[in-house]
Amino acid sequence: MDHKSNGLNKGEKTRILLLNTAERLFGQNGVTATSLREVMKVADVNMAMIHYYFKNKDGLLDAILERRLVPINQARLNLLGQCSLKADGKPLAMDDIIKAYVEPFIRLRDNADEGGADFLKLFAWLRMEPNFTYHQLMKKHLGDSLSAFQKELKRSLPNKTDEELNWKWAFLGGTVVMTITLMDQIDWFNDEGDMGGSADWIIKNLVNYTSAGFQSNFIPEPTAQSSA
Repeated sequence: MDHKSNGLNKGEKTRILLLNTAERLFGQNGVTATSLREVMKVADVNMAMIHYYFKNKDGLLDAILERRLVPINQARLNLLGQCSLKADGKPLAMDDIIKAYVEPFIRLRDNADEGGADFLKLFAWLRMEPNFTYHQLMKKHLGDSLSAFQKELKRSLPNKTDEELNWKWAFLGGTVVMTITLMDQIDWFNDEGDMGGSADWIIKNLVNYTSAGFQSNFIPEPTAQSSA
């Protein structure tokens, strides 16, 4: 996922500059709070360039998501495929499914030189911003890989209902987003200072924690009749 501009023509360099600048500003302040004029000013280009390459803010965000999520999704599916080959037709272990899903994402933290950390912050913002268009753009780029993982979850946990698996998948997503948000702020919970935590360590513990949650007992919501 090389986002450097070496060897590219002027137009391609301008497009990458705009993507990198917008990704950083969106990650710092949120998409809604960041104007195209601010992106233009920081990137030192005119507004016509933004409209030429992306048309509008939604188009700019769409291009950022495509640039990041296409390779992430492919890495996830590759890892899931490797696990399937090792399983030789048997249901996959929960740890393997979750690790294949979260690892390519969390490892962006170590890709700071190419904006990986900026994208993680942006993704966390997007999950929290109440904007239907932004959520639809994420769904557009995540849908196929999500379906593959949900299929494997169902095979590995055949006694779990669709409702339970859907809720637990939502819990996993929320846990990943909060982990991203707090990875560089975890010392807030520790009076002794920075607690550190390499990507390998975070992945291992995140997998262990969420895997146990998927396999735990589900407490159904009481119906009006049962709670009366």
